[in-house]
Amino acid sequence: MKIVEKTADRLRLGSSPWLMTGLFAAMVVTMLAAAVGKQRDGASNEAGVLFLFALAVLIGGLFICAFVRLTLDRRSGRVTYSRFTLRGWQHRDWALADLASMRAATDPTEKVREGRPYRRLELVWKTAAPPFPVQSAYQRPPRGQSGTRAPLETLASTVNSWLKRKR
Repeated sequence: MKIVEKTADRLRLGSSPWLMTGLFAAMVVTMLAAAVGKQRDGASNEAGVLFLFALAVLIGGLFICAFVRLTLDRRSGRVTYSRFTLRGWQHRDWALADLASMRAATDPTEKVREGRPYRRLELVWKTAAPPFPVQSAYQRPPRGQSGTRAPLETLASTVNSWLKRKR
Protein backbone atom coordinates (compact mmCIF):
# COMPACT_ATOMS: atom_id res chain seq x y z
CA MET A 1 0.00 0.00 0.00
CA LYS A 2 1.30 3.46 -0.83
CA ILE A 3 0.24 7.08 -0.68
CA VAL A 4 -1.50 8.02 -3.91
CA GLU A 5 -2.63 11.55 -3.02
CA LYS A 6 -1.68 13.77 -0.10
CA THR A 7 -3.14 17.27 0.23
CA ALA A 8 -4.33 19.32 3.19
CA ASP A 9 -7.92 18.14 2.58
CA ARG A 10 -7.45 14.59 1.33
CA LEU A 11 -5.20 11.62 1.96
CA ARG A 12 -5.60 8.61 -0.32
CA LEU A 13 -3.78 5.31 0.12
CA GLY A 14 -3.94 2.63 -2.53
CA SER A 15 -2.73 -0.79 -3.53
CA SER A 16 -3.05 -1.80 -7.18
CA PRO A 17 -1.30 -5.10 -8.00
CA TRP A 18 -1.59 -4.80 -11.80
CA LEU A 19 1.64 -6.71 -12.48
CA MET A 20 0.61 -9.67 -10.33
CA THR A 21 -2.88 -9.70 -11.85
CA GLY A 22 -1.40 -9.64 -15.35
CA LEU A 23 0.97 -12.50 -14.53
CA PHE A 24 -1.85 -14.64 -13.17
CA ALA A 25 -3.95 -13.90 -16.26
CA ALA A 26 -1.03 -14.76 -18.58
CA MET A 27 -0.46 -18.07 -16.78
CA VAL A 28 -4.14 -19.01 -17.01
CA VAL A 29 -4.37 -18.10 -20.72
CA THR A 30 -1.15 -20.00 -21.51
CA MET A 31 -2.33 -23.12 -19.71
CA LEU A 32 -5.75 -22.98 -21.34
CA ALA A 33 -4.17 -22.54 -24.80
CA ALA A 34 -1.89 -25.51 -24.17
CA ALA A 35 -4.85 -27.56 -22.93
CA VAL A 36 -6.87 -26.75 -26.06
CA GLY A 37 -3.86 -27.73 -28.21
CA LYS A 38 -3.50 -31.03 -26.35
CA GLN A 39 -7.24 -31.69 -26.73
CA ARG A 40 -7.00 -31.12 -30.50
CA ASP A 41 -4.07 -33.55 -30.68
CA GLY A 42 -6.15 -36.18 -28.90
CA ALA A 43 -4.28 -36.11 -25.59
CA SER A 44 -7.34 -35.59 -23.45
CA ASN A 45 -5.71 -36.75 -20.19
CA GLU A 46 -2.94 -34.18 -20.52
CA ALA A 47 -5.51 -31.53 -21.51
CA GLY A 48 -7.54 -32.32 -18.39
CA VAL A 49 -4.48 -31.90 -16.17
CA LEU A 50 -3.68 -28.53 -17.81
CA PHE A 51 -7.29 -27.40 -17.35
CA LEU A 52 -7.07 -28.30 -13.65
CA PHE A 53 -3.79 -26.41 -13.24
CA ALA A 54 -5.31 -23.38 -15.00
CA LEU A 55 -8.29 -23.56 -12.63
CA ALA A 56 -5.96 -23.76 -9.61
CA VAL A 57 -3.96 -20.72 -10.77
CA LEU A 58 -7.19 -18.80 -11.43
CA ILE A 59 -8.51 -19.56 -7.94
CA GLY A 60 -5.15 -18.52 -6.43
CA GLY A 61 -5.28 -15.25 -8.34
CA LEU A 62 -8.80 -14.57 -7.11
CA PHE A 63 -7.61 -14.79 -3.52
CA ILE A 64 -4.30 -12.96 -3.88
CA CYS A 65 -4.95 -9.99 -6.19
CA ALA A 66 -6.87 -7.29 -4.31
CA PHE A 67 -7.15 -3.62 -5.26
CA VAL A 68 -7.51 -1.56 -2.08
CA ARG A 69 -8.18 2.16 -1.65
CA LEU A 70 -8.50 4.12 1.60
CA THR A 71 -9.52 7.78 1.40
CA LEU A 72 -9.55 10.22 4.32
CA ASP A 73 -11.37 13.39 3.28
CA ARG A 74 -11.59 16.45 5.54
CA ARG A 75 -14.05 18.33 3.31
CA SER A 76 -16.68 15.62 3.41
CA GLY A 77 -15.62 14.42 6.88
CA ARG A 78 -15.57 10.79 5.71
CA VAL A 79 -13.23 7.81 5.71
CA THR A 80 -13.90 5.55 2.72
CA TYR A 81 -12.51 2.03 2.29
CA SER A 82 -12.89 0.13 -0.99
CA ARG A 83 -11.56 -3.34 -1.79
CA PHE A 84 -12.03 -5.01 -5.15
CA THR A 85 -11.19 -8.55 -6.12
CA LEU A 86 -12.69 -10.76 -8.77
CA ARG A 87 -14.72 -12.30 -5.93
CA GLY A 88 -16.51 -9.02 -5.33
CA TRP A 89 -16.50 -5.45 -4.14
CA GLN A 90 -16.33 -4.37 -0.50
CA HIS A 91 -17.10 -0.76 0.42
CA ARG A 92 -17.20 0.80 3.88
CA ASP A 93 -17.74 4.39 4.93
CA TRP A 94 -17.25 6.07 8.34
CA ALA A 95 -17.16 9.56 9.85
CA LEU A 96 -13.65 11.00 9.95
CA ALA A 97 -14.34 12.38 13.44
CA ASP A 98 -14.61 8.80 14.75
CA LEU A 99 -11.11 7.90 13.56
CA ALA A 100 -8.50 8.15 16.33
CA SER A 101 -5.45 6.85 14.46
CA MET A 102 -4.01 4.20 12.18
CA ARG A 103 -1.54 1.67 13.50
CA ALA A 104 0.61 -1.14 12.22
CA ALA A 105 -0.21 -4.10 14.44
CA THR A 106 0.58 -7.78 14.56
CA ASP A 107 -2.06 -9.71 12.64
CA PRO A 108 -3.57 -12.21 15.12
CA THR A 109 -5.05 -14.39 12.37
CA GLU A 110 -1.75 -15.11 10.60
CA LYS A 111 1.13 -17.43 11.48
CA VAL A 112 4.61 -16.26 12.37
CA ARG A 113 7.26 -17.01 9.72
CA GLU A 114 11.01 -16.88 10.24
CA GLY A 115 10.40 -15.50 13.73
CA ARG A 116 8.71 -12.40 12.32
CA PRO A 117 4.93 -11.95 12.39
CA TYR A 118 2.60 -10.78 9.70
CA ARG A 119 1.68 -7.15 10.21
CA ARG A 120 -1.41 -5.25 9.19
CA LEU A 121 -2.65 -1.70 9.02
CA GLU A 122 -5.62 -1.03 11.28
CA LEU A 123 -7.96 1.89 11.68
CA VAL A 124 -8.39 2.62 15.40
CA TRP A 125 -11.63 4.29 16.48
CA LYS A 126 -12.40 6.73 19.30
CA THR A 127 -15.50 4.69 20.06
CA ALA A 128 -15.47 1.17 21.52
CA ALA A 129 -15.58 -0.37 18.03
CA PRO A 130 -12.87 -2.95 17.30
CA PRO A 131 -10.01 -1.91 14.99
CA PHE A 132 -10.74 -2.35 11.27
CA PRO A 133 -8.00 -4.19 9.33
CA VAL A 134 -7.11 -2.34 6.12
CA GLN A 135 -4.42 -4.58 4.66
CA SER A 136 -2.13 -7.39 5.85
CA ALA A 137 1.44 -7.92 4.72
CA TYR A 138 4.39 -10.05 5.69
CA GLN A 139 7.20 -7.65 6.44
CA ARG A 140 10.62 -7.65 7.90
CA PRO A 141 13.39 -5.07 7.61
CA PRO A 142 16.06 -5.75 4.97
CA ARG A 143 19.00 -7.84 6.15
CA GLY A 144 21.45 -5.83 8.20
CA GLN A 145 18.96 -3.01 8.76
CA SER A 146 17.05 -4.26 11.77
CA GLY A 147 16.83 -0.75 13.26
CA THR A 148 15.00 0.76 10.29
CA ARG A 149 11.26 1.31 10.32
CA ALA A 150 9.18 -1.11 8.30
CA PRO A 151 6.94 0.21 5.48
CA LEU A 152 3.66 -0.30 7.38
CA GLU A 153 4.91 1.68 10.39
CA THR A 154 6.05 4.48 8.08
CA LEU A 155 2.67 4.54 6.34
CA ALA A 156 0.79 4.52 9.66
CA SER A 157 2.87 7.40 11.02
CA THR A 158 2.23 9.41 7.83
CA VAL A 159 -1.53 8.91 8.23
CA ASN A 160 -1.38 9.83 11.92
CA SER A 161 0.57 13.02 11.26
CA TRP A 162 -1.98 13.96 8.57
CA LEU A 163 -4.82 13.34 11.05
CA LYS A 164 -3.18 15.53 13.71
CA ARG A 165 -2.50 18.41 11.32
CA LYS A 166 -4.98 21.24 11.58
CA ARG A 167 -6.78 22.30 8.44
